[in-house]
This record gives sequence, C-alpha cells and structure tokens, in this order.
Amino acid sequence: MAAETHDNKADEENGKEQAPLEKSSRMTKWLTIAVMATVLGSPAQFGYNMGVINAPETTIRAFYADLYQKSYDEEIIPETLDLAWSVTVAVYAVGGMIGSASAGFFADLLGRKRALLCNNAFAITAGVMMILAKQMPNYACLVSLMVAARIVVGINAGANTIIAPMYVAEISPVDLRGSLGTLFQFGVVLALLVAQILGLPAILGNDWGWNILLGLTIAPALFQLAVLSICPESPRYMLINKRDREAAKEGIKRLRDTDDVESDLDQLEQEYQLESKEKKFSVRELVTSYNFREPLMIALTLQIAQQLSGINAVNFYSTSIFREAQLSETNSRIATVGTGASQLLMIMPTIFLMDRLGRRTLMLFGMGGMCVCSGLVVLFTLLTRTGYDYFMWLNLVAVFGIMGSFSIAPGPVPWLITAELFNQGPRAAAMSLAGATNWIMTFLVGLAFQHVLHLLGDYTFLVFMALDYLFWLFVFMKVPETKNRSIDEIVETFNQRAEKRRGGAPANKAIYVGGGDEKQQNGEQGEGAIQSTEA
Repeated sequence: MAAETHDNKADEENGKEQAPLEKSSRMTKWLTIAVMATVLGSPAQFGYNMGVINAPETTIRAFYADLYQKSYDEEIIPETLDLAWSVTVAVYAVGGMIGSASAGFFADLLGRKRALLCNNAFAITAGVMMILAKQMPNYACLVSLMVAARIVVGINAGANTIIAPMYVAEISPVDLRGSLGTLFQFGVVLALLVAQILGLPAILGNDWGWNILLGLTIAPALFQLAVLSICPESPRYMLINKRDREAAKEGIKRLRDTDDVESDLDQLEQEYQLESKEKKFSVRELVTSYNFREPLMIALTLQIAQQLSGINAVNFYSTSIFREAQLSETNSRIATVGTGASQLLMIMPTIFLMDRLGRRTLMLFGMGGMCVCSGLVVLFTLLTRTGYDYFMWLNLVAVFGIMGSFSIAPGPVPWLITAELFNQGPRAAAMSLAGATNWIMTFLVGLAFQHVLHLLGDYTFLVFMALDYLFWLFVFMKVPETKNRSIDEIVETFNQRAEKRRGGAPANKAIYVGGGDEKQQNGEQGEGAIQSTEA
C-alpha cells in the first residue's frame, strides 16, 4: 500500500498553485527532528501493522484452533479457521478506510501536529488489546478482540497515511519536499521489515511472544508522542487555516533557524489568496464532471492496480506462499524477511530515477516486472513438485522480484500521479476517492486471498500475472507522462481530449484564476490554476 498521500511532487511542479515556503534546502535541527518524529511514528505504524500479522501466522492460527477446541470441545474445521484468520487480517483495511476518510477533517480542526498526536491513542489502545489477547477465556472473545484491535489500529494507519505526508510537506522547504516526501514510503517499508524480523520464531514469533509482537505498535506511538509534541505546528496551517501570522512566523523561525522569514510569510499569503479564489470540488461534483472522467478513471484504476498486482497477497500471506512452495516453516519465515528487504533495497534507486525516467516509464517497468515474476512463481512452484530443490529457491527469487518490481513504481506512482492529474480545486476530492478505493481493494485482497490460494493452489499467481498484464496495457494506452509538466498543462490536455470526444463542443467552461485576472480558456496557457465551472 503503501502511502495515499503523496501530492508533494505535484506541489513542487505546480509552483503557481502552492507558493514555496522557503528557498533554502538546509536541513536544520528542528526540521530534522520534526521529520524524523513523523516518519518513525506514523508510516512506521502503518508498515508495522501491515507486515506484523504475516510471519507468526502459523503460531496464531494454532492458538485460535487450540482455544476453539477448549471452548467447544471439538476441533475447528479448516474453513472456519481460514475465515476467522482472513477476517482478522482484512479488517485492518476497514479501519484504514475510516481513518483516511476522517483524517482531513481532524487535520483542519486540530491542526496537523495535534491530529497526529491524538491519532496515537488508537495505536496505543489497539496495542494493549492485542497484548491482552492471550488472556481471553474463550474462542469467541479472542476473535472478537483481535478483529476489534485490527480495526482500531487500521484507523490509526488510515489517518497517518493522510496527515503525516501533509505535515511533512508543509514544514519542508520546497526544494526538499520531494526527497522528504519519499521518506514516508521508506518508513513504511522499514517498519514492515522490522515487523518481519521480530516475527521470527527465535525472537517473538512463537507461542509466548506473538501477542507482544502485535502489541509493539505502541512503541512508535510513544516515540512520536514524546518527540513530535516539542516540534512546531505547520506554519502553513497556522497562517492559512487559523490566520495566526505570529504563530506561523515563530514556526518558520524554528524550522528554518533564521529570523528573516517575512518573505516566507508573504509567499504563504499569496498562496492563501490563490486558494481562496479557486472553486473547491465535492466528490459528487468531481464524479459528475465530464472533463474529469478520464483523469479520475486513470487515478482510480492505478489504485486498483496497486492492490490487485499481488503485493498485499505477499505482504499478508508470504509465509503461506512459501510453505506451499515446500519451504520449511523456519525457512518460510526467513524468506518473508527477505521480501521486506527486497522492497527496502529497491526504494533507494527509485528516489533518484523518478524524475529522470518519468512516472509512466517506471510504471511500465514495474508492472511488467510483476507480471513476469508472477508467472515465474507459478512455473517454479510446479517444477518444485518434480523434486529438484533448486526450483524452490528460484521460486523464492521470483517472489523477491515481485516485491522489488512493486517498489520501482506501482507502490509510489499511483499516489504521485493522482496528485498530478488534478489542479488544486478537485485534488482533495480526487485523493479522497483514491484513498477509499485503495483501502477497499486492500480489504478484498486480505479477505479473499487465503480462499483463492486453497482453491487454485500452485496456479494462484496466474491470476495476478493476468491482472498485471491488463494493468500494463492500461498504463501503456491511457496513462500520460507527467514528468517535467506543470499541472496546468496536464489538466489542459485532458480538457482538450474531453472536447474532442464531444465533437469539439466545450465540455466545461474553464477559466484560469491568477493574478487577479480571469480569462476564458481558448487552448492557450493562462496564469494560475484551471478552474472548472461546469454548468
């Protein structure tokens, strides 16, 4: 999944829509502390809870089965156990949907920093619930507590995917927003890897430690409460949302380590003037607008592609996948750690290649790599049945290839491109729809994959191979390259396509707002952001 959430690049490339906060790229003391408190607190919780449920799967399922037998004096049937486990895994996304849907409201009501701090209450509550799971007197109480805890921690994760990147983007100098924005995905993958390592049988993935393993989500929450509380609130929020110029001024002074901040405040004021002139779109207005149908279709399809590519099947169930490939239980858990390591390794070059090769090019490489590797997983799994052990290890490499290919582009690009396809007015509604779509697909994959694995067995990844190929074709045929293009140019391209589909009649009456002038769109570039005023 990665993080819903990455309109930082769009802000960089669309200087007309969001004025820079500061030209200097110097990492100061308080900027570093604030960014680290956010990255090691918020995306860390998201990534940790995405991966922590995977490695100890066998141990927790066995605990479910034992308590069921003690509660009802009979053995649990495999279908019932599979359903209980699938729901435990998948409801994390239900909480994510709730958290992401409400995050914007609370970020504006409480402020970015305070909303993050308050959000830690969900992680701490869920952590305590999971630590107490082994004390439940019967099977029904155990499953109910685990499901409730996963929903609560999902709320925390969903809110973090929206608020944390928002806070980092708003406190960062404009020439650091791109690199600092990628730290969110880095934090997710790093925490996922830590969860997989701690889930090894020799550490906490065993009969006595699995509940502590799940409850350790408390740790990043406590860290963030201790460190972020001493950091400044977003100056942008204080000036634009609260209209408190003095508080914004003090925040910029601390973050930039300078007293010369009047130009920064003036730039924020200009940003406020631009935003106040532009029409805000509701989700309903966005969906019903003819001009936005194509970019919205692209944005939502890429979110679906991200989740149906096979990534969460590996994140949630890689231990089961490796067992099906005839690895031992111990080797399966070690291999699961390798999936996290492969993601982490591939994120580093992606940071530098994103603006060199472009989003579309990397997306084609990533989806193509996932398609090929999914096919190889099926091939090597079947060849493993012939008795040649080296095919088992080649299968492992193919799964690592899926994870690495995902990190190239299918992980970060859907969020980045969604922000780049829409100007300021409809962007918030578009990001909300994209977030909801992403979490819904995460839920469906988490709920259904275990059953699909039992149904299709060795051929399971043929489904993902076919889907990855279809999504590759979609990217090739429909997704534009947004590298080095302003958002005004991208929006204008879609407007022209919409007019062409309508036979040349204007689909929307579009005007550019900026510099105090409004001029009707006649195919040329205007100053400021495009505003749709569809009749």
